[in-house]
Amino acid sequence: MNEIHNNTFSNTTVFLSVESKHSLPILIALSIGNVAGIIVGTTGNCLVVLVVMFNREMRSSTNLFIASLSVADFLVTGICMPIFFGYNVIAWPSWLFGDITCWMVSYLVHVSVMASTLNLLSISYDRFMFVYLPTKKVMTIKRAKCVVCLIWFVSPLLLLPSALHHKVVTVVQRGKTFDKCQENWDTEKQLHIYQMYRVVLYVLFMAQISLVYFLIGYRLKKLQLPGYQTSANKKKVLLQRLKVIKISFLVVVCFGLCWLPYVINKLLNIFPPSKVFKVPDIFVFVGNFLGLLNSCINPILYAVLNRNFSKAFKNVLRCRWNYTVEERRKRVSQPHSLQDKHTTSREGRHHDATI
Repeated sequence: MNEIHNNTFSNTTVFLSVESKHSLPILIALSIGNVAGIIVGTTGNCLVVLVVMFNREMRSSTNLFIASLSVADFLVTGICMPIFFGYNVIAWPSWLFGDITCWMVSYLVHVSVMASTLNLLSISYDRFMFVYLPTKKVMTIKRAKCVVCLIWFVSPLLLLPSALHHKVVTVVQRGKTFDKCQENWDTEKQLHIYQMYRVVLYVLFMAQISLVYFLIGYRLKKLQLPGYQTSANKKKVLLQRLKVIKISFLVVVCFGLCWLPYVINKLLNIFPPSKVFKVPDIFVFVGNFLGLLNSCINPILYAVLNRNFSKAFKNVLRCRWNYTVEERRKRVSQPHSLQDKHTTSREGRHHDATI
């Protein structure tokens, strides 16, 4: 994730001919982007976890996956991004954080991204089962917790090589010697195999998520409401279904676009157009940053655009931890006509609650 130049293989000293400092416009852009991403991403992911943790009515199977996703994203925005900001913007090109921090942070960001991806995949399959098997409770809370535990068990194993092949190497650049944290393999073939492995994972997960959400959108479009429905109610449910399709589409598009430059960078390393070709540093920086930015976008897509989460956010910020109990009491005291109105719109609310 954090390798900035072509990776080393067996040597511990690397000779580079790139610029040692960023230009002022690039420095300002990287600073604004990183600081904004750290603040927004960390705050948003913490709010999602707090909402699901302290409100029983928000503890659905889907929301448990969303909370797990937010934990993974928090590791990126709260731990990895600040260190990468200090390295890429403040201390560049020298790595000042030691060998242990080098491999630990590099491994952590890879595991976090893998866990985020698996949580996104779990959410898509959970939504698929809800739409295609509405009368069966396939994904219970207990099963969702087991899946979350499995995700956090598998993610470190899938990217274990990242922990074993990141180290601090000595770099000689224009007569100056400094340390750099980057990926280190014995041979170029080993490096390319591992890079291709990560590319295959990206394509595999993107294909699955895209297919599942396509099937969900198709099902929602064709689904018929039971019984007699007024035109106003049909229009309301249709708009809510379109919102489900819209958010699902945004999830797939943002995930794909955020990681696409990173994948292209890896493919160019594996299949360079020429023997002397080198990926421009600015493209590597932007690709890595956009990949990390996905952890900041997820809380917005899964929470801010959702009515229930938006309402929960406001109450958490006001320290109203038991607001669901207060609202339940209000509903009990409402006239029967209002209760009937809430009952007729149950399907729309449920779709909105689960994005």
